[in-house]
Amino acid sequence: MRSNRFARLPPSLSSATALRRLLLARNPQLQLAPEDLAVLQCMSGLTELQLPPSTAESIPAPLREWLGTRLHVVA
Repeated sequence: MRSNRFARLPPSLSSATALRRLLLARNPQLQLAPEDLAVLQCMSGLTELQLPPSTAESIPAPLREWLGTRLHVVA
């Protein structure tokens, strides 16, 4: 899902329970909000989330804590 110019995490991703890697690194306008945690928690198979530095720097604390080692910042 690179280079899609997402500004927000699509709620429909919550149904992607078998998805292991979510590559959003080329979506510099993407901003994650506290409510996105519910979407990510539904993705029980997620082992890696790639984000651009601009997004990773502004992740709310609860999201950052849940992501832990799943978070990868890619320039």
